[in-house]
Amino acid sequence: MRTRLVNKILDHYGLRLGDWSGGTHVLRGRTGRTALVNNLSEMWAAADDLCRQECDPLDPALLQRLAGD
Repeated sequence: MRTRLVNKILDHYGLRLGDWSGGTHVLRGRTGRTALVNNLSEMWAAADDLCRQECDPLDPALLQRLAGD
């Protein structure tokens, strides 16, 4: 369930989080770039890197989009 919620947020930035192995997750971008992450802190840092911009989970445009879902 947590991954589903995180993916709603990441979709705004063109990213997707999926299970990989053990407790590790794979973060994928639209261009095919990937990063392995172990927790949410690592995920946000990797998301910034994959998008080459700051991915703000409190971005007003994102929050408005989520409120509409």
